[in-house]
Amino acid sequence: MTADDHPKTETPRLDPRQLLTLLGWWAGAVLVPGIIAIPWAGRGREEFQIPAYVLWGLGYLAQMVIFAVVAKITRTTELWAWLVASVLPWMVDLISPDNPMYISVFILAVGLFAAWIYLRSMAADRLLHDGIPGTGTVLGVIEPRFASLAVNNGYIRRSVRVSVSRPDKALEYDAVLRDLFREDELPKPGDTIELRVDPEDAMRIAWYQQPSAKEPADRAAVEASAETDSADDPHDSPKTEGTAS
Repeated sequence: MTADDHPKTETPRLDPRQLLTLLGWWAGAVLVPGIIAIPWAGRGREEFQIPAYVLWGLGYLAQMVIFAVVAKITRTTELWAWLVASVLPWMVDLISPDNPMYISVFILAVGLFAAWIYLRSMAADRLLHDGIPGTGTVLGVIEPRFASLAVNNGYIRRSVRVSVSRPDKALEYDAVLRDLFREDELPKPGDTIELRVDPEDAMRIAWYQQPSAKEPADRAAVEASAETDSADDPHDSPKTEGTAS
């Protein structure tokens, strides 16, 4: 497999206004049902509790649909992000009626999570569209320490050690690309893949490739975290800051 096997395409940029709107609707679907139902659920009477449960259920379904749309356009595949979106609404709904003082805590938590999605997604979009073009030669695939979880119908997340070549740097350097790959199409040593490199952080790279019919919708590139070749634990260690010489 070479970089030419994945011809370049112009992936649409994220629309910040659209993303903010979706995140606002998501936050509202998480918080509003729980807050509105406080006087109903707290009365201990079945005729008031049933409408509260119905409202909670509708709010939960609404926020999951909105979050699925957000995840699709931002390529959010982390399991923990989906767990937050799944658990947080029920925490708001079940805790708020008896403990209204926690509403401010939930508002803060929802706001911080939405801000993380927004900032992370916009940074990944800038890297994909404004990053320095480069080529990565695969040195090897880092096997996970624990069993991996398949996502997106047969795709798995793997860390791939690559030797990065950039037109603005004379010397190549090693970095680790963390991305989604088809389980039966993992890159092999010697393969070349097209990359985008953060001009301010040479170790932050993204896989730039052509989406195909076999790949998840809107899957042009997933932001990858990278670390230096000398990291003690390349499986789970955090990203190492650095610049290439």
